[in-house]
Amino acid sequence: MAVKKDQQRAASKAAKKEGSDDGSAGAASGATVWLGSLLKFAKRRPFLAAAVVSAFATIGVLVWPRQLRVLPIERVAARDMTKARFLSEFAQKKPVIVTGGWQTDSWMPEEVAAKCPHAKVRTHLYNESETKWARHTQVGRVNLQEYFAEYFGPVANRPDPLLYGFEIEIKWHCPKLLESLTLPSYLNEDAFHLVTNSSGLGWPSMLFGPKGTQTGMHIDTHRLPFWIGVAGAEDTPLKRFRIFPHTDLGLMKYGRPTGTNNFHFDFDPWVPDYWRFPHLRDAIVYEEMMRSGDLLYIPGGSPHAVINHGDNLGVSMNYLDMTTFPEFVRKCSAGSPLCGVIQGKGAWVIEAMQKRRQNTQAMSYWEFAGVSSHAEFCAVHREAAAAAGEPLPAVEAYCPPGEGGETAAIS
Repeated sequence: MAVKKDQQRAASKAAKKEGSDDGSAGAASGATVWLGSLLKFAKRRPFLAAAVVSAFATIGVLVWPRQLRVLPIERVAARDMTKARFLSEFAQKKPVIVTGGWQTDSWMPEEVAAKCPHAKVRTHLYNESETKWARHTQVGRVNLQEYFAEYFGPVANRPDPLLYGFEIEIKWHCPKLLESLTLPSYLNEDAFHLVTNSSGLGWPSMLFGPKGTQTGMHIDTHRLPFWIGVAGAEDTPLKRFRIFPHTDLGLMKYGRPTGTNNFHFDFDPWVPDYWRFPHLRDAIVYEEMMRSGDLLYIPGGSPHAVINHGDNLGVSMNYLDMTTFPEFVRKCSAGSPLCGVIQGKGAWVIEAMQKRRQNTQAMSYWEFAGVSSHAEFCAVHREAAAAAGEPLPAVEAYCPPGEGGETAAIS
């Protein structure tokens, strides 16, 4: 009897196994048939099949959407930012904000406007449909004090639309301010100041940003790095930056150079259209709000955009240092004015910048520019002003006629 029961159990197990094997084989056979039918359908109706695949992809995106990944810009206290740290962690790698890195004394917007009666400011209007640099249209050029009274006055009385006060070259429009400008050791290299007889082209410059103005997505000229220090009301959000890595070449398929813009981007960095610009789903962007006393560094070639959240004055400078010099030279073209400034200047420029790199101390602007005295500054800039072919009353006021023989250092 026991033997009979064992035989029945064995038969039952064998039947279950056979059924299981048949089920697996049946499932595999069914999948093969289904796949074959799908391939036949795709061959017969390729457009319809593509639409079905697209629909499933869309459903997948809706169920699990990917979005631009926003990372905070690293902040480093001024006391903790050394030249060695800057060069190893940030130079031409990623942006950084140095908290307390910018001196706000003498650089508050109202102070600067009061000190610079001869200054002229270009007024820029942001326009989403504009294809010029940063989606800006230059409206005019007006006296700084008149501009300040109109656009930094009581909010209820401000014009509409608001105009951004752009790129006031300090050396031409208010050179006395340079006496209170100090550069940290990690920003003390610039080939342009070396090869232009200490005049430094148009930098550093000032930007007056009323609350609500903005700069569209752009890359700075010749992919140069730049820094900007900001002054305004204490404990108030002033400038909101979004900065894309300069290594993200996928962004470059969403724009093109134009006759009036080194590169025009088609997408909005603040509210991206992921359907038109799908690469942005996998991109990263750095974002941070600047406050008074902050100093921001942006690596060369980094696409960026800015919105002014509070009235502020920015002092900024594009520059050419040892880190970016090789790439700049490699990509220089014969028709570029900036390339022409550097071309043929010899190995002494490299040697001078190498020497500057060894300097680990903060420098006054005069030391940085290689100017030893008020008389030397005036001699250099009178010559440059004459070459510019336009009256520059601020230089004339700072350098009265007959001055030039003195050798006293600037204090």
